[in-house]
Amino acid sequence: MNIRKPLSVGQIVSTNLYNKGRGAVFAIDGEQKPETVSSVKGIMTRGGNAKFDTAFFNGSISRSLPESILHGVQWSVTDEVISGNELEQLVSHCLQVEENKRKQIDRAKVIFENLCIQLKTDKRYSHLTQEQSGANQVTKNIRKELKSQFPGVKFSVRKNHYDSITVSWTDGPTEENVKSVTEKYRDSYFDSSEDMIVSCRSAFNVVYGGVGYISLKREFTDAILDKALSEINKKYGAEFEGVKIDKENYKSGVLYRTGQALFWHSQGFDGEIRRVMKEIE
Repeated sequence: MNIRKPLSVGQIVSTNLYNKGRGAVFAIDGEQKPETVSSVKGIMTRGGNAKFDTAFFNGSISRSLPESILHGVQWSVTDEVISGNELEQLVSHCLQVEENKRKQIDRAKVIFENLCIQLKTDKRYSHLTQEQSGANQVTKNIRKELKSQFPGVKFSVRKNHYDSITVSWTDGPTEENVKSVTEKYRDSYFDSSEDMIVSCRSAFNVVYGGVGYISLKREFTDAILDKALSEINKKYGAEFEGVKIDKENYKSGVLYRTGQALFWHSQGFDGEIRRVMKEIE
């Protein structure tokens, strides 16, 4: 049975949480009661009374860590104790690292605020609205930018909900060209590795708006389809294995099963025609 004992200042502990690694306890607040710490189904712990401040050798600091957590499954307590001089140097180093980070954050904040001020009077965006109205502001500004960048092309910019809009159009510019306009309005994204929404809010978003999701939907007329078919026919011929590479077979879906082994996307001539259409302006 693992017998938990009271810790002393200077004692080494370690954890893999947040890549902290090894550290030394430099302050203990309250009376320690390690004998009251118990495990709940081997997942979490409860009990204890004291709180611990720990300086880590990676330069970080943990403050007011509950006794129950320190004696939990994600932490290890060693019998090693460093000297008072070593502890003083370690804490001093961690505090300096903390101060340097604080200064960096303060400098970044000033730079960010100044950039916001500059953007408000930037002549490149003088036609955009600065009203703070969420997705409504974004839809208005994207409409204005697209109209300016691609005159003569009719775009539909619609708000789906408070954090999502859809931009759709027929023929006209490629998705990449439209994305070069809309991408700066994204202020967050989904990190699948962490299963969470991550903010990427820029100074531009503060002034001219931002949303988390912008969907682009480009439709094609037969004019673009004919151009794509012309390119495909020149490269692969008018038919493949007895199947005509033409408009009728494309629209019927026959070409999805034709020539699948020819292309990296394994979607046959159907996928290749769509790929070529996306590149045509």
